[in-house]
Amino acid sequence: MKEHLEESIKLDQEEDMELGEESGNSVPESLTNKEKFHKTVEKINKSSENDIDQNKLRASSKNLLKQAEENPEKIYKKLKNFMSHPD
Repeated sequence: MKEHLEESIKLDQEEDMELGEESGNSVPESLTNKEKFHKTVEKINKSSENDIDQNKLRASSKNLLKQAEENPEKIYKKLKNFMSHPD
């Protein structure tokens, strides 16, 4: 019983170091404070926008690679034209 209690105390201390002193049932201040909540939402939205942009770039790159497999000369001409006029 003593060993079990000591292990429980040790785990609780580790959780406190990792998560802070708040209980696991409480709502973080970033969600209860109106200003912090809005900042958190903005941060999440910004992160999502970056993910969407990266996914669009990946899809475009994959499409270009697929086209290059099917018709390498056409893609080479497109890339050569792009490199000479990057605007």
